[in-house]
Amino acid sequence: MNKLIYLDPGHGGKDSGAVGYGRKEADDVLKMAKKVKSLLSAYNCKVGMTRTNDTYASPSGKATIANKAGADFFVSFHRNSADSSAKGYETLVYANSGTKKEFANKINAKMKAIGFTNRGTKVRTGLAVLRQTKMPAVLLELGFISNKKDNEIFVSKFDKIAEAITSVIVDVNNLKKVTTTSNASIKAGSTVKIKSGAKYGGASSGKSVSSAYIGKKYTVTKVQTNKGVKEALIKQLNSWVPTKYLSIV
Repeated sequence: MNKLIYLDPGHGGKDSGAVGYGRKEADDVLKMAKKVKSLLSAYNCKVGMTRTNDTYASPSGKATIANKAGADFFVSFHRNSADSSAKGYETLVYANSGTKKEFANKINAKMKAIGFTNRGTKVRTGLAVLRQTKMPAVLLELGFISNKKDNEIFVSKFDKIAEAITSVIVDVNNLKKVTTTSNASIKAGSTVKIKSGAKYGGASSGKSVSSAYIGKKYTVTKVQTNKGVKEALIKQLNSWVPTKYLSIV
């Protein structure tokens, strides 16, 4: 059975989290969690999120959501705040042992390579998302929102950060790439998944497909070639998507 990875974008709704340099923690971490979710769609796992928009749930409530879902691994996304001189990345855990320790050591090294100061692993026994979750859980502090340089790293290296987080989730959970059939065989009636980076409309549109649709299963109604671009009509979306962004499942 595929593992269930739960992603928790911290704060949200009435709780913006930390703020700094015109940024809100709740917005930054939601964007990052969605990116990681889209990257995980390429692996043999299921992915849940404690929130997918700007809404609030208590930390205890988020732990309960993951517990009831039977999650196998839990990642909470946050950004730190202090005075403007404080900087760097750190991983928080309830106990620095087992899978949590393995994850922390690997992600700390990757974040240092990306450009963050490595603040290491910190044990925090008072955080509900770490204490009340029944599965291995880690909390990522993705730099200080109160530090200009950390914000620059977060923005300029956003994709590399998401890729690093995804790679360590994949590593410690022993996830495998999903094997798919070539998109050349996509036809009416095919069941497909939409890949990360997909756009609507082939040659006629450059609008990106929302990350909420990435990795889910859809049905192809018909296939056509539009100005040299092969595209498929997705029944549930009633929209055309180039077949290069689709994989048969």
